Amino acid sequence: NLADARLSVFRYIETFYNPERLHQTLDYLSPNQFEAEHAPASAA
Repeated sequence: NLADARLSVFRYIETFYNPERLHQTLDYLSPNQFEAEHAPASAA
């Protein structure tokens, strides 16, 4: 049904496409790459 299709597309975009695609505003890094490179080191 339509609601299931919309939910499936939303999940794809939010959980795979957006985190993996390259963003111009992040100097062509994916959000995951940007966060990994710019996150402060955690104290041990």
